[in-house]
Amino acid sequence: MPFRREGRISFEVVSADASSGGWGKQEEAFGPASGVPPPKGKQAQPQLGGTKKTLFAAISFALQIAFTGAVKVGGMETPPPLPASHPVPDRDAVRILTSAAFLTILGDNLFWPAPPGLSLTIFALAVCSALVLNRPKAALARTASVAGLLFAGSALQSSIQWSFSNLLVLSLLLLGLVGETSFPTLRTGWPRWSEAAWAFLIAPASWRWAGRNLRRMPLNPRRAVRRAGIFLRVVMPALMLGGLFAMLLGSGNAILARWISEAVRRAWAELPGIDLSLARLGLWLLLATFALALLRPAAPAGSDRLWTHTIPAFPPARDLTIARWRSLAILAVINALFFAANTIDAFYLWIHETNLPVGISYSQFVHQGVHSLVAAVLLSAVVLVAIFQQAAEVIASRRLRALSLVWVAQNVALIASVLLRLKLYVDAYQLSELRVYVGCFLLLVATGFGLLAWRILRGKGLGWLLFANALATFALFFMIQFPDVARWVADYNVARWQQDPRRTLDVDYLESLGPSAYPALIAVAETPNRPEAHEAFQKAQQRKEIERVYLDNLNWRSWQQREVRNARWLLEHEIRTRQP
Repeated sequence: MPFRREGRISFEVVSADASSGGWGKQEEAFGPASGVPPPKGKQAQPQLGGTKKTLFAAISFALQIAFTGAVKVGGMETPPPLPASHPVPDRDAVRILTSAAFLTILGDNLFWPAPPGLSLTIFALAVCSALVLNRPKAALARTASVAGLLFAGSALQSSIQWSFSNLLVLSLLLLGLVGETSFPTLRTGWPRWSEAAWAFLIAPASWRWAGRNLRRMPLNPRRAVRRAGIFLRVVMPALMLGGLFAMLLGSGNAILARWISEAVRRAWAELPGIDLSLARLGLWLLLATFALALLRPAAPAGSDRLWTHTIPAFPPARDLTIARWRSLAILAVINALFFAANTIDAFYLWIHETNLPVGISYSQFVHQGVHSLVAAVLLSAVVLVAIFQQAAEVIASRRLRALSLVWVAQNVALIASVLLRLKLYVDAYQLSELRVYVGCFLLLVATGFGLLAWRILRGKGLGWLLFANALATFALFFMIQFPDVARWVADYNVARWQQDPRRTLDVDYLESLGPSAYPALIAVAETPNRPEAHEAFQKAQQRKEIERVYLDNLNWRSWQQREVRNARWLLEHEIRTRQP
């Protein structure tokens, strides 16, 4: 386009600057008049004469003035700005928000207002699926895959019978899944898992990200109507055909017809009376916050968290010799005390060849002080850990390591004595769920001492010891969520009661064990010539009425296989004998 420069008309052409790789401007400076040959492939243009050149410049200048005036008259001297592009959320944000809304709606329909049961299994599997679908395939490494399989197994156990150990295992595995799939830049293991726990603790902060992306979503009524039409064209034929086949199959299957009619009746009954109480709104907020923290956890910190740092050793003592001898003196004194306690247990508890001292009964010796002995064992572990957090020059002593290993062995012997006391107490009275779990805890403590001995021998760090004990604790909780401990306790107590006519049975505790104890309760009621039989018969009849009401009002969301099976068994079983 021509422009004025110092009263003359000049022209510029755009050419590619080969040296810079970009586009630049240069004046027309080639041809015969300039002495510069034209570029290759371009013929020299004949020069315009003076009159023609002036005429051409005047026409161009007049056109420029006319165009400029037309622009001013039309009010377009300054071109209007281009409309700013509306910020829209990316596809990942849309997918995360949609998944969070789905989990919120699903959780509301599963948990309100029914107690957990089968609903917990469905929600846990939906949570795992939503997490996997919102993560790239590269994030599903071996650790995440193993955690996912364990999570699915624990979720299925929730439909059989959920418990504290089941909920704890599900929570820990979920932290592992979120950590392994959401924080690939962190080291695998504790840094990722702890970051996931921190993300759930600050879960309300996810609402800031959700609000920012919700504001970016464009409101286009035409697009919404078009998508609704597409949805109806896809779904309506399936619904119509499904309804037709439901009527046909229901006509030939009475049970299916009852299920369908019951589902339609309940759905229709809930439509006019939607509960918008404060508790339900709180449930919605809790579920939505959980879903956002699950699918879009907060970004990790730029540096390592405080709890992921390597646990340092104690500052070196001023006098390493004093520190070494002080540790040896502590171990020597405590080993002597433990040796005396274990020797007494060996003679009076294990061998039984020596009479107890005057004034001490066997029941007092066996049953009292168990909690104190357990506390002594736990304190021993803490003291050993503290001793081996000293400077390397102190713990390198062979005598120190030898005395420490001897103390570990004495702690294991003391744990065995506590287990024997527990067994003798059960023999004298009866087994309970709490005593089963106490026994499992003592075995876990013995495992911890084994890991502590390995640390002393191999020079492992405190972080390794804590992590190994945490894995051992998780393994214990994972295993004890599956067996029916109440059923085993009830059968054990009743079997011993039936074998010994002089033995008494706590029928109240037997009933408190729940539906798992119904077979044992019926066995007691059918046992002849025992005073507990009549009491067991009365309690069984009472439980029948309770279970009949329970099954009649059972919501499918609260269904648990173990409880429903035992309740139906109780109602179908007729007690053959009744004691007067």
